Amino acid sequence: MKLRTKAAVTALTALAVLLTAGTASAKSRLDGQLKITNDRMAPLNIRIDGVARGTIPAQSTRTLFHVPNGIRIVKLTGPRGHKTVREVSVPPRKATFMRVAPIFGRAKLVNRTGLTIKVNLDGRYFATLADGQKMKTGPMRAGNYRLTAVPVGKRYNAPTMQRNLKIVPGAPNRIRFDRYLSTLKVTNPYQRGARLFIDGRNMGRVRAGQTLVFGDMMPGNHSIAFKRRGRLLSNNTITLGMGTARSFAPKVARFGSLRVTNHFHRRAKIVIGGQQLGTLAPGETRLFTNLPAGRLEGFAKVKRGGKHYFSTQVRGNDVARVAIGHGAKTRPVPVRPASW
Repeated sequence: MKLRTKAAVTALTALAVLLTAGTASAKSRLDGQLKITNDRMAPLNIRIDGVARGTIPAQSTRTLFHVPNGIRIVKLTGPRGHKTVREVSVPPRKATFMRVAPIFGRAKLVNRTGLTIKVNLDGRYFATLADGQKMKTGPMRAGNYRLTAVPVGKRYNAPTMQRNLKIVPGAPNRIRFDRYLSTLKVTNPYQRGARLFIDGRNMGRVRAGQTLVFGDMMPGNHSIAFKRRGRLLSNNTITLGMGTARSFAPKVARFGSLRVTNHFHRRAKIVIGGQQLGTLAPGETRLFTNLPAGRLEGFAKVKRGGKHYFSTQVRGNDVARVAIGHGAKTRPVPVRPASW
């Protein structure tokens, strides 16, 4: 008797399971529709009464057909485990609607640029922050945003500071705008004083070897020039990053020129550093280029006149002058007559 009772219970249980599965999977004329709107910034997985019904993309609406009428348990799951569970009444042969509201978060903005800045959020004005000011945002939808900031005032062609803002519900987010202006140290490498020009503006005279510090330089490209008595010594373009410090000194030219005038009544050979540069006719003046900068020692060799030594200082990108012969400051050294 007990065996017959157990067999009957097992058979009834199996029949109930089959009937339930058939009811869940079969399509009925009394089924309804469920329209779900996802206002969140992430896709959601859908389950109705524990059965997976696919995915709904972010910021979109999806209609589910053949939903059995009655009270249904709808469960929506996001990528970070956020769950939304609701009981939805589905009428026969009609549609019902369900909206998933966005999840909100907040952020904190801090201005440490040293300037007053204007902040834009995704291309639209958001706030103006004074130096050192902190600001908490209101509720913001979860997702990714782009912040840009520029100095307030008459600063033309000012580069833009950019930050990525990610709003995550329940997680604090802090965006900091660091120092904006740059520091520039300029050194005069020349052996004499010169005037410094930055972006065409006269910054004053700089002594030989002196370094000037400018702590309020705008980031970007700048031209730096040194001049002496109106003559351009160097002209360079450098790039400064935001909130950086850079030292700069133009490279001193290693070559110069020498202009030699022959006051002898005879031809003279010019020798510098053991190298013969050429022969000058009486009264001739010639320019010798690409000579190493620094102190040069040389001599003029005159036929039956010996050697006449001279020394001069040649500077980079400059022309030194030497005169040999009558009235010139040379030191004749008697030697035996030279054969030409």
